[in-house]
Amino acid sequence: MKRVRQIILHSFTILSLLLSGTNSLSDTAQAAPSGLGTERYVVPLIGNFSIGRTDLETLHNDHNLYTLLGPLNHQIESVRKVAVSGSFIVGETTDGYFLFNSTDENPIPQTFSTLKALQSALIANGLTKDISLNDPDVLAAALSNRTIRPWEYRMMNGRFGLSDDDWGGAIVLLGWPFAFGVGWRVKRRGLLLAIAIVIGSATNFVGRIILAGGGPAAGVGLVFEPLVCFVAAILGRGMRKAFHLHRTRPILQETRTATSPL
Repeated sequence: MKRVRQIILHSFTILSLLLSGTNSLSDTAQAAPSGLGTERYVVPLIGNFSIGRTDLETLHNDHNLYTLLGPLNHQIESVRKVAVSGSFIVGETTDGYFLFNSTDENPIPQTFSTLKALQSALIANGLTKDISLNDPDVLAAALSNRTIRPWEYRMMNGRFGLSDDDWGGAIVLLGWPFAFGVGWRVKRRGLLLAIAIVIGSATNFVGRIILAGGGPAAGVGLVFEPLVCFVAAILGRGMRKAFHLHRTRPILQETRTATSPL
């Protein structure tokens, strides 16, 4: 399944930035956690605010990897690290630092070019200057995949803890033994081919298009799944013939022995 592939690939990626150790504003993020995959995610922060990571496979500029998202299309790009303290959101971008109150009706972030200026603003707002900023990957790793990627659980509602993509893959895989069973029962090759095409097309449509949302895999599956189901059906047909031959061989031998001349 796609998630298994992503986890394997992600396990071989490089670790993220280590502790920066800048003054009293420290980084708790030491490395990009494994298991997050390459797909985009969104980490809830406070209220309607969240921080999202771009899909790594489509990323063209590392500076736009993380974006702070808020209501009314309010967003801050090029975020590196972020933290929540009370109703305030504090963060670091590639150009400096920002601070704003999420409870404001129209929150406008204060921006700072230096750490000292940010610390002064923190104290002025009744906050400690020793707030730890976190790498968004660390925040995401502490949450379930359903929390950071809720759009992957819309169709099956996370039944048995599986995403829609997992369910789609399971349905496609179940089509293969079903086609094998059809091959065991159906004797006519032409009918067997027609049924295999129906099984492969149906499982691809339900699993990869309806549940998994389509994509290149669904296009490949239009040809691949009927072919695999036909091969499985042929194997089932061959196994039935072998099983039937194995059962009838002793009877034929006994018949030949009984009818052979003394």
